[in-house]
Amino acid sequence: MIHVVGISHRRTPVQRREKVAVAAQALPQMLERARRCLGASECVILSTCNRTEIYFVSRRTDDPRAAALELLVADARVRAAIPAHEVYARCGLEAATHLCEVTAGLDSLILGEHEILAQVKGAFQAARDAGCAGRLLRRLWDHALRAGKRARAETRIASGIFSVGHCAARAAAELFGDPSTDSGQALRGRSLLVIGAGRIAEATAKHLAHQGAAPITVANRTLEHAQAVAERLDGRADTIGNLPALLGAADLVITCTAAPHFILDAEQVRRAMAGRAARPMVVIDVSVPRDVEPRAGAVAGVRLFNLDDLEPVVAENAKAREGEVSAVRGIIAEEVQAFEDWRQRDDIVPLIRSLHRRGDAVRRECLEQIQARMSHLAPEDLEAVERLTGLLVKRLLHAPTAALRAHPNGSRFTMSAAVKELFALSADAAAQPEITTDAGRSVTSTLDHSNTGGCDHVHLDS
Repeated sequence: MIHVVGISHRRTPVQRREKVAVAAQALPQMLERARRCLGASECVILSTCNRTEIYFVSRRTDDPRAAALELLVADARVRAAIPAHEVYARCGLEAATHLCEVTAGLDSLILGEHEILAQVKGAFQAARDAGCAGRLLRRLWDHALRAGKRARAETRIASGIFSVGHCAARAAAELFGDPSTDSGQALRGRSLLVIGAGRIAEATAKHLAHQGAAPITVANRTLEHAQAVAERLDGRADTIGNLPALLGAADLVITCTAAPHFILDAEQVRRAMAGRAARPMVVIDVSVPRDVEPRAGAVAGVRLFNLDDLEPVVAENAKAREGEVSAVRGIIAEEVQAFEDWRQRDDIVPLIRSLHRRGDAVRRECLEQIQARMSHLAPEDLEAVERLTGLLVKRLLHAPTAALRAHPNGSRFTMSAAVKELFALSADAAAQPEITTDAGRSVTSTLDHSNTGGCDHVHLDS
């Protein structure tokens, strides 16, 4: 059974989401722990700015939320601070549907946002690299990613503003300029400091640059990574060690790092604002865990946004896409059904193998009796009997095998209908009269298990 346990922006604010976020470097160890703690044969952890979720395959029937939360949060006091109703758990087709909704952007802060596709794909890759993802979750991930791609190709769910970067640029434009102006004018002349050199930091900076923000400085712990991003943004690179001077010159600050602690505290921001006269600063923190100490937002002249603060901008721009949700749900239903069809076919394979093994075992029991009673048969005759009995079993089991593959769940059959379907018996054949010999004796088949270990004997009734 597939399970998912997690928390997301829908129920949990960022100050608690950051407590359960899993850093990329911690994923391999966390995945292995999850397999042991949850009794899972397969496991994938999806940890993004808006959610942390554990997908796993297990036979457990109890509620896994407490175990999953204990796994993610080592500090008991922090665990106690996360209300039970914020942690959700789903299993079976509901878990599969949830993953498809996440990948399609229906469960995102920004309806239809496309960044989640790469994040979902990366989560599975990390699990596969750690040896924790098997064929069941791999097939589910294939259908979920296909649902996400189809949603964006076949509907308008991703039209308009559909990323964190879009929303950050809109929020900054509303403070510094007129967001309805030409996209190249709203932030013209506003200097931009980008802290972090990851994909989301760069994407957000590109949206702000499109609004006219310049010059651009990229600061990162590793200078080489900052230089690579700065080159693509037509900016310059620096290190985080020079943040005090860089902050003093910035009008816009975007921060998105993987640091487990604050990169900017209130005192750093206060010192940066001291020599700026009345020039304001907008700080947009799109990290989870957060990079900026919340008290920095109380410094005079500073406007601090975190991910949850962008929700009004998100809501304003989501209305035009709400009509696409039903179409996306239709796509999700198709992909979930395709996954379930595959799963049922896959589940029936062991039964079919067992059926054929049983048939072959009975055949060999009968062959042993023949060889014991007819030791005078030549080797070539015994070979012919071997081939003949093998062909007999194969043909006899062909009909039930085909029926099992066509109807793996068996829910549409009564017992008598199942027998007819499995052995391809028509109503006419079932109603045929008893076969008799020339001497008027009826031929019947009885099962004698006393000496044959399950091999059937055919008797002639006198």
